Amino acid sequence: MQGVYQNLGSSLGTALIGSVMIASLTTLFSGGVAASTLPDSVQQQIAAETQAGVAVVPVADVPKIATNAGLSQDQANELSSIYSASQLDALRLSFAALAIVSLGAVFFSRNLPSSVLGKPKGGDEEDGGAEDVEDAPPRSASSR
Repeated sequence: MQGVYQNLGSSLGTALIGSVMIASLTTLFSGGVAASTLPDSVQQQIAAETQAGVAVVPVADVPKIATNAGLSQDQANELSSIYSASQLDALRLSFAALAIVSLGAVFFSRNLPSSVLGKPKGGDEEDGGAEDVEDAPPRSASSR
């Protein structure tokens, strides 16, 4: 059962951090384009293209994608610079969100048991259920 919860937690954590990254990348990239020196027509075109979200692509591919969309080489280079900065900032925000979620998980997991329930203290299952030394009554010298 523990493995199920570990897999579920890993999946949910990945989805959460991925969502934070995509949302922050979209917001940061759109804001970077709006604050840039790109012409208004280019800014509007980019805003329309990225309204549904921004795909994570290698920064080296951005100039090619931009020139294929009709931008000049200078505009494509500026767009690549904006995307690169946005991608790094989005990763930083994602790692910060991961740290916050991890700290929250530590807070909620502080009351977990420190030992396996139902297992005798210090006893091995292989020893036939031998009595725990700590819980055993003291032996007298005559019983040895």
